[in-house]
Amino acid sequence: MSEKKTCDHYLKTNGKNTGCTFGRQELQLFSNLFVCVTGIPGMDPIRPSYFTFQLQNIGKPGPPEDVNISKSQVAEFTLDWTPPKGKIPARCLEYEIEYKDQTDTWKTIAEQRESTHSFNMSAPLPGFCVRIRSKTNRYCADDGYWSDWSSESCWEESSPIPEIPNMKWVYCIGVLAAVLLGFFVIAMLYVLRKKRHWSEKLHHKAKEIVY
Repeated sequence: MSEKKTCDHYLKTNGKNTGCTFGRQELQLFSNLFVCVTGIPGMDPIRPSYFTFQLQNIGKPGPPEDVNISKSQVAEFTLDWTPPKGKIPARCLEYEIEYKDQTDTWKTIAEQRESTHSFNMSAPLPGFCVRIRSKTNRYCADDGYWSDWSSESCWEESSPIPEIPNMKWVYCIGVLAAVLLGFFVIAMLYVLRKKRHWSEKLHHKAKEIVY
């Protein structure tokens, strides 16, 4: 905050002020927030207390979005996601990745700054799911809070796509079949012609013998 301001929205417990709510627009990330807690007229005297907060150390980012698993090679899978929206730049985030399978027990794969992760696996087991959460990394803050977990993304083996035959081979096979059919027809015509020729020749020969 760039100016001194009193709290507009107090949190109350049993009728007493026990906290204050600040709007997002009132706070600037990577700046100091100075807080003074004191009494008000009509209350018992309270000794003022002063606190300083570095906002990047107490910020909680949103969960990563659009988590997706895809198969990049025969035994390699790629996990990618979109950094959460908000005031924390993507370069200031780190991520924790967890997975589970049939055992239904979450296990950590990695903690990293990149928004993509590759892992080798012959084939994910049924029930293989992943989830990711984010936090301000040590290059931008001394401390911070992990976000909520993202929605689970689970691997589903898609049905194999039938291969489309190469049209060049289809054309060659068609031409070859047509040529063979042509030879077959020519051969049949030749045989029939020869058969008729010999049939007529034998017929005339038979007449000569009879007469």
